[in-house]
Amino acid sequence: MIYFSGFRWLYQYNATEIENRLQGYFKLMIIQNPFERLVNVYKYIFEGGPSSTKHFAEKFGTKVIQEITYNHNRTLSFPAFIQYLIKANNSRHKLLEQWTSFNELCHPAYIKWDYIAKTETLQKDYNYLKSVFNERGCPQVEDSLFKMASNATWRQYYSGIHSASIENLAQLYKNDLILYNYTFPCD
Repeated sequence: MIYFSGFRWLYQYNATEIENRLQGYFKLMIIQNPFERLVNVYKYIFEGGPSSTKHFAEKFGTKVIQEITYNHNRTLSFPAFIQYLIKANNSRHKLLEQWTSFNELCHPAYIKWDYIAKTETLQKDYNYLKSVFNERGCPQVEDSLFKMASNATWRQYYSGIHSASIENLAQLYKNDLILYNYTFPCD
């Protein structure tokens, strides 16, 4: 996940501007299995992701670490991160957008998305969008964008997570799992 600064959220516009954007813009949503997404967010924030995510890590990682107990190295284990998410959800704290469900972030029941892509089929989705726009409206992207971590890579993060915690996460992301046909472990 990449944190973009300088972009405005839809809610920052007035009602007329929102309507114009919803009616006149091509609306693309790119989703990811929530279990895999949590590993990626954790890696970017707490394991030093790409330099382009440094601002993201400083902003959000500091907030999380301030809210929970960390070890003497000022690091956070993946199991502790998962417990933080479950606890924050159970106490009705608003989760940060990076780990909020896509259902809550993107409102698929209210916004008519023109296309919903999945990270695991991103190359195919990108090729389709290029054909739709005759390649004119599609930015060039590096091939590395299409290289996703294998299931084995991110599954190792969950190997130390108790099954009850995985069930709690499944409840937290229940609508994403159902709407976008995801499971744990990811297929």
